[in-house]
Amino acid sequence: MKLLNTKKFNLPIWVLALFVAVVVGAMYLGHIPMNMAGAMGLMFAIGIVLNEFGAWLPIWNKYIGGGVVMVFIGSSVLTHFNLIPTDYVDLITGFNGDTGFLNFYIVFLICGSILSLERNLLIKSMTGYIPAMLGAMAMSAVFGILAGFFVGKNPMETVALYVLPIIGGGNGGGAVPLSQIWTESTGGDVNSYYTFAISILTIGNIIAIVFASLVSAVAEKKPEWTGDGTSIMPVSAGEETIEDLAKKEEEKLVLRDYGAAMFAALAIYIAAVLCNKVLPPVFGVNIHTFAYMVLITIIVSLGNILPGPIKKAATVLQNFFTKNLLVVLMVGVGLGTSLMEIINAITFGNVFIAIMAVIGSCIGALLVGRLFGFYPIDIILTAGLTTAARSSSGGLAVLGASDRMALFPYSQISTRIGGGIVLVIAGFLFAAMG
Repeated sequence: MKLLNTKKFNLPIWVLALFVAVVVGAMYLGHIPMNMAGAMGLMFAIGIVLNEFGAWLPIWNKYIGGGVVMVFIGSSVLTHFNLIPTDYVDLITGFNGDTGFLNFYIVFLICGSILSLERNLLIKSMTGYIPAMLGAMAMSAVFGILAGFFVGKNPMETVALYVLPIIGGGNGGGAVPLSQIWTESTGGDVNSYYTFAISILTIGNIIAIVFASLVSAVAEKKPEWTGDGTSIMPVSAGEETIEDLAKKEEEKLVLRDYGAAMFAALAIYIAAVLCNKVLPPVFGVNIHTFAYMVLITIIVSLGNILPGPIKKAATVLQNFFTKNLLVVLMVGVGLGTSLMEIINAITFGNVFIAIMAVIGSCIGALLVGRLFGFYPIDIILTAGLTTAARSSSGGLAVLGASDRMALFPYSQISTRIGGGIVLVIAGFLFAAMG
Protein backbone atom coordinates (compact mmCIF):
# COMPACT_ATOMS: atom_id res chain seq x y z
CA MET A 1 0.00 0.00 0.00
CA LYS A 2 2.86 2.35 0.83
CA LEU A 3 4.35 1.85 -2.66
CA LEU A 4 0.99 2.54 -4.31
CA ASN A 5 0.71 5.82 -2.41
CA THR A 6 4.22 6.91 -3.46
CA LYS A 7 4.23 9.80 -5.89
CA LYS A 8 6.43 10.23 -8.94
CA PHE A 9 6.12 13.34 -11.11
CA ASN A 10 3.45 14.35 -8.55
CA LEU A 11 1.26 11.43 -9.61
CA PRO A 12 0.49 8.31 -7.54
CA ILE A 13 2.93 5.72 -8.85
CA TRP A 14 0.15 3.36 -9.95
CA VAL A 15 -1.50 6.13 -11.98
CA LEU A 16 1.82 7.05 -13.59
CA ALA A 17 2.51 3.37 -14.39
CA LEU A 18 -0.94 3.06 -15.95
CA PHE A 19 -0.45 6.14 -18.14
CA VAL A 20 3.02 4.99 -19.26
CA ALA A 21 1.69 1.49 -20.03
CA VAL A 22 -1.08 2.93 -22.18
CA VAL A 23 1.33 5.11 -24.17
CA VAL A 24 3.97 2.41 -24.62
CA GLY A 25 1.32 -0.15 -25.55
CA ALA A 26 -0.12 2.21 -28.15
CA MET A 27 3.39 2.78 -29.52
CA TYR A 28 4.07 -0.93 -30.10
CA LEU A 29 0.60 -1.37 -31.58
CA GLY A 30 1.34 1.50 -33.95
CA HIS A 31 -1.59 3.64 -32.81
CA ILE A 32 0.07 6.78 -31.44
CA PRO A 33 -1.11 9.69 -33.61
CA MET A 34 1.58 11.21 -35.83
CA ASN A 35 1.03 14.74 -34.60
CA MET A 36 2.21 17.11 -31.86
CA ALA A 37 -0.03 15.56 -29.18
CA GLY A 38 1.22 12.06 -29.98
CA ALA A 39 4.85 13.17 -29.98
CA MET A 40 4.57 14.94 -26.62
CA GLY A 41 2.68 12.08 -25.01
CA LEU A 42 5.37 9.58 -26.05
CA MET A 43 8.19 11.94 -25.03
CA PHE A 44 6.62 12.43 -21.62
CA ALA A 45 6.31 8.66 -21.08
CA ILE A 46 9.93 8.01 -22.05
CA GLY A 47 11.31 11.09 -20.30
CA ILE A 48 9.55 10.61 -16.97
CA VAL A 49 10.59 6.95 -16.64
CA LEU A 50 14.24 7.62 -17.55
CA ASN A 51 14.34 10.74 -15.38
CA GLU A 52 13.04 8.92 -12.30
CA PHE A 53 15.45 6.04 -12.91
CA GLY A 54 18.43 8.40 -13.22
CA ALA A 55 17.37 10.31 -10.11
CA TRP A 56 17.23 7.00 -8.16
CA LEU A 57 20.33 5.20 -9.51
CA PRO A 58 23.15 5.41 -6.91
CA ILE A 59 26.36 7.20 -7.97
CA TRP A 60 24.74 8.20 -11.26
CA ASN A 61 22.28 10.47 -9.45
CA LYS A 62 25.08 12.29 -7.60
CA TYR A 63 28.04 12.36 -9.95
CA ILE A 64 27.00 11.55 -13.53
CA GLY A 65 24.13 13.98 -14.01
CA GLY A 66 21.05 12.39 -12.48
CA GLY A 67 17.74 12.21 -14.27
CA VAL A 68 18.40 14.72 -17.05
CA VAL A 69 21.55 12.95 -18.27
CA MET A 70 19.83 9.57 -18.00
CA VAL A 71 17.07 10.85 -20.27
CA PHE A 72 19.70 12.02 -22.79
CA ILE A 73 21.84 8.85 -22.76
CA GLY A 74 18.91 6.48 -22.28
CA SER A 75 17.03 7.89 -25.26
CA SER A 76 20.11 7.44 -27.43
CA VAL A 77 20.38 3.82 -26.26
CA LEU A 78 16.70 3.18 -27.06
CA THR A 79 17.26 4.44 -30.61
CA HIS A 80 20.48 2.47 -31.11
CA PHE A 81 18.85 -0.85 -30.16
CA ASN A 82 15.69 -0.05 -32.17
CA LEU A 83 13.47 -0.22 -29.09
CA ILE A 84 11.36 2.61 -30.47
CA PRO A 85 9.79 2.13 -33.90
CA THR A 86 11.50 4.21 -36.60
CA ASP A 87 8.32 6.12 -37.44
CA TYR A 88 8.07 7.39 -33.88
CA VAL A 89 11.77 8.26 -33.71
CA ASP A 90 11.22 10.36 -36.83
CA LEU A 91 8.08 11.89 -35.28
CA ILE A 92 9.91 12.94 -32.11
CA THR A 93 13.07 14.23 -33.77
CA GLY A 94 10.94 16.13 -36.27
CA PHE A 95 8.82 17.61 -33.49
CA ASN A 96 11.94 18.65 -31.59
CA GLY A 97 13.69 20.08 -34.65
CA ASP A 98 11.58 20.72 -37.74
CA THR A 99 8.42 21.63 -35.82
CA GLY A 100 10.54 23.79 -33.53
CA PHE A 101 9.73 22.58 -30.01
CA LEU A 102 13.39 23.15 -29.05
CA ASN A 103 13.17 26.77 -30.23
CA PHE A 104 9.80 27.22 -28.52
CA TYR A 105 11.29 26.01 -25.24
CA ILE A 106 14.34 28.27 -25.53
CA VAL A 107 12.23 31.37 -26.29
CA PHE A 108 10.54 31.27 -22.88
CA LEU A 109 13.72 30.22 -21.13
CA ILE A 110 15.62 33.27 -22.41
CA CYS A 111 12.86 35.80 -21.78
CA GLY A 112 11.94 34.54 -18.32
CA SER A 113 15.54 34.29 -17.15
CA ILE A 114 16.60 37.77 -18.27
CA LEU A 115 13.39 39.52 -17.24
CA SER A 116 13.74 38.06 -13.74
CA LEU A 117 16.91 40.10 -13.11
CA GLU A 118 16.86 43.59 -11.63
CA ARG A 119 18.25 46.31 -13.93
CA ASN A 120 21.54 47.04 -12.14
CA LEU A 121 22.25 43.38 -11.53
CA LEU A 122 21.58 42.61 -15.20
CA ILE A 123 24.05 45.29 -16.34
CA LYS A 124 26.77 44.11 -13.98
CA SER A 125 26.38 40.44 -14.83
CA MET A 126 26.29 40.87 -18.61
CA THR A 127 29.25 43.27 -18.84
CA GLY A 128 31.50 40.90 -16.90
CA TYR A 129 30.31 37.70 -18.52
CA ILE A 130 31.91 38.08 -21.95
CA PRO A 131 35.43 38.63 -20.49
CA ALA A 132 34.88 35.51 -18.34
CA MET A 133 33.82 33.57 -21.43
CA LEU A 134 36.91 34.75 -23.34
CA GLY A 135 39.06 33.69 -20.39
CA ALA A 136 37.44 30.26 -20.54
CA MET A 137 38.18 29.95 -24.26
CA ALA A 138 41.81 31.04 -23.85
CA MET A 139 42.54 28.65 -20.98
CA SER A 140 40.76 25.82 -22.80
CA ALA A 141 43.27 26.27 -25.63
CA VAL A 142 46.23 26.39 -23.21
CA PHE A 143 45.22 23.23 -21.37
CA GLY A 144 44.31 21.47 -24.61
CA ILE A 145 47.72 22.24 -26.10
CA LEU A 146 49.49 20.96 -22.98
CA ALA A 147 47.49 17.72 -23.16
CA GLY A 148 48.22 17.47 -26.88
CA PHE A 149 51.96 17.40 -26.23
CA PHE A 150 51.53 14.21 -24.17
CA VAL A 151 49.79 12.37 -27.02
CA GLY A 152 52.00 13.65 -29.83
CA LYS A 153 49.86 16.47 -31.23
CA ASN A 154 51.31 19.82 -32.28
CA PRO A 155 49.65 22.99 -30.90
CA MET A 156 47.95 24.08 -34.13
CA GLU A 157 46.54 20.60 -34.73
CA THR A 158 45.24 20.42 -31.16
CA VAL A 159 43.48 23.78 -31.37
CA ALA A 160 42.09 23.15 -34.86
CA LEU A 161 40.82 19.59 -34.33
CA TYR A 162 40.01 19.52 -30.62
CA VAL A 163 39.68 22.88 -28.89
CA LEU A 164 37.73 24.82 -31.52
CA PRO A 165 35.03 22.12 -31.97
CA ILE A 166 34.63 21.83 -28.16
CA ILE A 167 34.27 25.57 -27.49
CA GLY A 168 32.43 26.29 -30.75
CA GLY A 169 28.71 26.64 -31.36
CA GLY A 170 27.81 22.96 -31.37
CA ASN A 171 26.88 21.20 -34.60
CA GLY A 172 25.06 23.62 -36.90
CA GLY A 173 26.82 26.69 -35.48
CA GLY A 174 30.17 24.98 -34.93
CA ALA A 175 31.18 21.70 -36.56
CA VAL A 176 29.37 22.40 -39.85
CA PRO A 177 30.79 25.89 -40.54
CA LEU A 178 34.18 24.86 -39.11
CA SER A 179 34.36 22.00 -41.60
CA GLN A 180 33.56 24.42 -44.44
CA ILE A 181 36.23 26.87 -43.30
CA TRP A 182 38.65 23.94 -43.00
CA THR A 183 38.19 22.67 -46.53
CA GLU A 184 38.20 26.16 -48.06
CA SER A 185 41.36 27.19 -46.18
CA THR A 186 43.40 23.98 -46.16
CA GLY A 187 41.95 21.91 -48.99
CA GLY A 188 41.32 19.09 -46.54
CA ASP A 189 38.31 16.80 -46.81
CA VAL A 190 35.19 18.44 -45.41
CA ASN A 191 33.58 15.15 -44.32
CA SER A 192 36.68 13.90 -42.51
CA TYR A 193 36.97 17.11 -40.51
CA TYR A 194 33.25 17.16 -39.72
CA THR A 195 33.14 13.52 -38.56
CA PHE A 196 36.09 14.04 -36.22
CA ALA A 197 34.84 17.42 -34.97
CA ILE A 198 31.35 16.15 -34.14
CA SER A 199 32.86 13.19 -32.26
CA ILE A 200 35.20 15.38 -30.22
CA LEU A 201 32.56 17.96 -29.35
CA THR A 202 30.22 15.14 -28.31
CA ILE A 203 32.87 13.81 -25.92
CA GLY A 204 33.46 17.33 -24.62
CA ASN A 205 29.73 17.76 -24.14
CA ILE A 206 29.42 14.60 -22.03
CA ILE A 207 32.45 15.61 -19.96
CA ALA A 208 30.92 19.05 -19.39
CA ILE A 209 27.66 17.47 -18.20
CA VAL A 210 29.51 15.16 -15.79
CA PHE A 211 31.58 18.07 -14.50
CA ALA A 212 28.35 20.05 -13.98
CA SER A 213 27.11 17.35 -11.63
CA LEU A 214 30.41 17.32 -9.73
CA VAL A 215 30.46 21.12 -9.44
CA SER A 216 26.85 21.09 -8.27
CA ALA A 217 27.81 18.56 -5.58
CA VAL A 218 30.53 20.96 -4.41
CA ALA A 219 27.90 23.72 -4.22
CA GLU A 220 25.93 21.62 -1.73
CA LYS A 221 28.99 21.50 0.51
CA LYS A 222 29.91 25.17 -0.07
CA PRO A 223 26.62 27.09 -0.45
CA GLU A 224 28.45 30.40 -0.07
CA TRP A 225 30.14 29.75 -3.42
CA THR A 226 26.88 29.88 -5.34
CA GLY A 227 23.70 31.94 -5.66
CA ASP A 228 20.09 30.85 -5.59
CA GLY A 229 20.16 29.56 -9.16
CA THR A 230 18.77 32.75 -10.73
CA SER A 231 21.85 35.00 -10.73
CA ILE A 232 25.59 34.49 -11.19
CA MET A 233 26.60 37.31 -8.82
CA PRO A 234 25.49 38.49 -5.38
CA VAL A 235 22.57 40.91 -5.07
CA SER A 236 23.76 44.13 -3.42
CA ALA A 237 21.83 45.83 -0.65
CA GLY A 238 18.98 47.86 -2.06
CA GLU A 239 18.69 45.88 -5.31
CA GLU A 240 15.28 44.37 -5.93
CA THR A 241 14.22 41.36 -7.89
CA ILE A 242 11.30 41.35 -10.29
CA GLU A 243 9.35 39.47 -7.62
CA ASP A 244 9.98 42.33 -5.18
CA LEU A 245 8.82 44.90 -7.73
CA ALA A 246 5.66 42.95 -8.46
CA LYS A 247 4.83 42.73 -4.76
CA LYS A 248 5.49 46.44 -4.32
CA GLU A 249 2.91 47.18 -7.01
CA GLU A 250 0.50 45.07 -4.95
CA GLU A 251 -0.87 43.40 -8.02
CA LYS A 252 -1.70 39.74 -8.12
CA LEU A 253 -0.96 37.94 -11.33
CA VAL A 254 -4.02 37.10 -13.40
CA LEU A 255 -4.34 34.71 -16.33
CA ARG A 256 -4.12 37.61 -18.77
CA ASP A 257 -0.62 38.40 -17.46
CA TYR A 258 0.57 34.99 -18.61
CA GLY A 259 -0.96 35.52 -22.04
CA ALA A 260 0.71 38.92 -22.32
CA ALA A 261 4.06 37.46 -21.21
CA MET A 262 3.76 34.67 -23.76
CA PHE A 263 2.98 37.10 -26.58
CA ALA A 264 5.85 39.38 -25.50
CA ALA A 265 8.31 36.47 -25.60
CA LEU A 266 7.14 35.35 -29.04
CA ALA A 267 7.25 38.92 -30.37
CA ILE A 268 10.83 39.32 -29.12
CA TYR A 269 11.75 36.03 -30.79
CA ILE A 270 10.27 37.13 -34.11
CA ALA A 271 12.12 40.46 -33.80
CA ALA A 272 15.33 38.46 -33.31
CA VAL A 273 14.60 36.37 -36.41
CA LEU A 274 14.05 39.61 -38.35
CA CYS A 275 17.42 40.98 -37.16
CA ASN A 276 19.11 37.74 -38.18
CA LYS A 277 17.62 37.96 -41.68
CA VAL A 278 17.97 41.70 -42.31
CA LEU A 279 21.07 42.94 -40.48
CA PRO A 280 24.52 42.41 -42.07
CA PRO A 281 27.15 40.08 -40.61
CA VAL A 282 29.45 41.42 -37.89
CA PHE A 283 33.13 41.01 -38.83
CA GLY A 284 32.03 38.48 -41.43
CA VAL A 285 30.06 36.36 -38.95
CA ASN A 286 26.28 36.00 -39.02
CA ILE A 287 24.83 36.61 -35.55
CA HIS A 288 22.51 33.79 -34.49
CA THR A 289 18.83 34.44 -33.80
CA PHE A 290 19.12 33.52 -30.12
CA ALA A 291 22.07 35.86 -29.66
CA TYR A 292 19.89 38.68 -31.02
CA MET A 293 17.09 37.50 -28.76
CA VAL A 294 19.31 37.80 -25.69
CA LEU A 295 20.29 41.34 -26.72
CA ILE A 296 16.70 42.42 -27.47
CA THR A 297 15.41 40.98 -24.19
CA ILE A 298 18.16 42.83 -22.31
CA ILE A 299 17.09 46.09 -24.01
CA VAL A 300 13.45 45.44 -23.12
CA SER A 301 14.41 44.74 -19.52
CA LEU A 302 16.76 47.71 -19.15
CA GLY A 303 14.19 50.03 -20.73
CA ASN A 304 11.45 48.89 -18.32
CA ILE A 305 9.19 48.39 -21.33
CA LEU A 306 7.16 45.65 -19.64
CA PRO A 307 5.24 46.16 -16.36
CA GLY A 308 6.40 44.26 -13.26
CA PRO A 309 3.54 41.70 -13.28
CA ILE A 310 4.28 40.78 -16.93
CA LYS A 311 7.94 40.24 -16.11
CA LYS A 312 6.91 38.13 -13.15
CA ALA A 313 4.56 36.11 -15.36
CA ALA A 314 7.43 35.53 -17.81
CA THR A 315 9.53 34.03 -15.00
CA VAL A 316 6.64 31.79 -13.96
CA LEU A 317 6.30 30.56 -17.55
CA GLN A 318 10.03 29.89 -17.63
CA ASN A 319 9.78 27.88 -14.40
CA PHE A 320 6.85 25.91 -15.80
CA PHE A 321 8.85 24.93 -18.87
CA THR A 322 12.01 23.98 -16.97
CA LYS A 323 10.21 22.00 -14.27
CA ASN A 324 7.88 20.09 -16.57
CA LEU A 325 9.16 20.05 -20.14
CA LEU A 326 12.93 19.61 -19.81
CA VAL A 327 12.57 15.82 -19.70
CA VAL A 328 10.44 16.01 -22.84
CA LEU A 329 13.05 18.11 -24.60
CA MET A 330 15.95 15.85 -23.62
CA VAL A 331 14.19 12.82 -25.11
CA GLY A 332 14.26 14.55 -28.49
CA VAL A 333 17.91 15.53 -28.05
CA GLY A 334 18.89 12.00 -27.01
CA LEU A 335 17.03 10.30 -29.85
CA GLY A 336 18.88 12.57 -32.28
CA THR A 337 22.31 11.65 -30.87
CA SER A 338 24.16 8.64 -32.29
CA LEU A 339 25.39 6.30 -29.57
CA MET A 340 28.05 4.86 -31.89
CA GLU A 341 29.27 8.35 -32.71
CA ILE A 342 30.04 8.76 -29.01
CA ILE A 343 31.55 5.29 -28.54
CA ASN A 344 33.82 5.40 -31.62
CA ALA A 345 35.46 8.65 -30.49
CA ILE A 346 36.35 7.32 -27.06
CA THR A 347 40.12 6.82 -27.29
CA PHE A 348 42.61 7.71 -24.57
CA GLY A 349 44.13 10.59 -26.49
CA ASN A 350 40.81 12.13 -27.53
CA VAL A 351 39.28 11.86 -24.07
CA PHE A 352 42.42 13.17 -22.34
CA ILE A 353 42.63 16.27 -24.54
CA ALA A 354 38.89 16.87 -24.20
CA ILE A 355 39.01 16.58 -20.40
CA MET A 356 41.92 19.00 -20.18
CA ALA A 357 40.22 21.45 -22.55
CA VAL A 358 37.08 21.43 -20.39
CA ILE A 359 39.12 21.81 -17.20
CA GLY A 360 40.93 24.76 -18.79
CA SER A 361 37.60 26.33 -19.70
CA CYS A 362 36.46 26.07 -16.08
CA ILE A 363 39.69 27.55 -14.72
CA GLY A 364 39.68 30.43 -17.20
CA ALA A 365 36.08 31.29 -16.38
CA LEU A 366 36.79 31.14 -12.66
CA LEU A 367 39.93 33.30 -12.78
CA VAL A 368 38.37 36.08 -14.87
CA GLY A 369 34.91 35.74 -13.34
CA ARG A 370 36.17 36.30 -9.83
CA LEU A 371 37.60 39.66 -10.93
CA PHE A 372 34.03 40.75 -11.68
CA GLY A 373 32.55 39.35 -8.47
CA PHE A 374 30.74 36.33 -9.90
CA TYR A 375 29.90 33.33 -7.73
CA PRO A 376 32.63 30.68 -8.34
CA ILE A 377 30.22 27.80 -8.92
CA ASP A 378 27.87 29.71 -11.22
CA ILE A 379 30.57 31.24 -13.42
CA ILE A 380 32.18 27.81 -13.85
CA LEU A 381 28.83 26.31 -14.86
CA THR A 382 27.98 29.10 -17.29
CA ALA A 383 31.09 30.69 -18.83
CA GLY A 384 33.11 27.52 -18.23
CA LEU A 385 30.97 24.46 -18.89
CA THR A 386 28.30 25.79 -21.24
CA THR A 387 31.13 27.16 -23.39
CA ALA A 388 32.40 23.58 -23.66
CA ALA A 389 28.92 22.10 -24.15
CA ARG A 390 27.28 21.19 -27.42
CA SER A 391 25.16 24.14 -28.54
CA SER A 392 21.82 24.93 -26.87
CA SER A 393 21.00 21.30 -26.11
CA GLY A 394 24.35 20.82 -24.37
CA GLY A 395 23.84 24.00 -22.36
CA LEU A 396 20.43 22.76 -21.32
CA ALA A 397 21.90 19.45 -20.18
CA VAL A 398 24.71 21.16 -18.23
CA LEU A 399 22.35 23.51 -16.43
CA GLY A 400 19.73 20.80 -16.01
CA ALA A 401 22.28 18.49 -14.39
CA SER A 402 23.18 21.29 -11.96
CA ASP A 403 19.57 22.47 -11.43
CA ARG A 404 20.29 26.02 -12.64
CA MET A 405 18.12 26.36 -15.72
CA ALA A 406 17.41 30.04 -15.00
CA LEU A 407 21.02 30.79 -16.00
CA PHE A 408 20.39 29.65 -19.58
CA PRO A 409 20.72 33.12 -21.21
CA TYR A 410 24.40 33.08 -20.24
CA SER A 411 24.68 29.75 -22.01
CA GLN A 412 23.33 31.41 -25.13
CA ILE A 413 26.05 34.05 -24.98
CA SER A 414 28.64 31.26 -24.70
CA THR A 415 27.13 29.28 -27.55
CA ARG A 416 26.11 32.04 -29.96
CA ILE A 417 28.49 34.95 -29.41
CA GLY A 418 31.30 32.62 -28.32
CA GLY A 419 30.59 30.36 -31.29
CA GLY A 420 30.87 33.34 -33.64
CA ILE A 421 34.22 34.30 -32.12
CA VAL A 422 35.44 30.73 -32.65
CA LEU A 423 34.58 30.91 -36.36
CA VAL A 424 36.58 34.12 -36.72
CA ILE A 425 39.57 32.50 -34.96
CA ALA A 426 39.21 29.42 -37.19
CA GLY A 427 39.35 31.59 -40.31
CA PHE A 428 42.78 32.92 -39.33
CA LEU A 429 44.13 29.64 -37.91
CA PHE A 430 43.04 27.41 -40.79
CA ALA A 431 44.39 29.92 -43.31
CA ALA A 432 47.77 29.76 -41.55
CA MET A 433 47.65 25.96 -41.63
CA GLY A 434 46.82 25.95 -45.34
